Amino acid sequence: TNIPTDITLNIAPINLYPNPSKSGIVFINTNLEIHNIAVYNINGILLYQTQYTGHIDLSHLNNGMYIIKITTEKETYTFKQIITNY
Repeated sequence: TNIPTDITLNIAPINLYPNPSKSGIVFINTNLEIHNIAVYNINGILLYQTQYTGHIDLSHLNNGMYIIKITTEKETYTFKQIITNY
């Protein structure tokens, strides 16, 4: 049996979970070097900025949808995150 060795996996380099987050804690899984994390409301207003620690604590924010921008050395990734604290 031949096992293919040229399979390319199309996997996002950064994974945020869970979404929606019921606790307000959002975990970040990546091997990339993260320089900055910024959280915006849906109107594009910056609410929160932090350094990478493996997770983001958004429990102080109201329920709703937020935009999370993660900046690495080479590019910026944008995610939609829903918070449902209660």
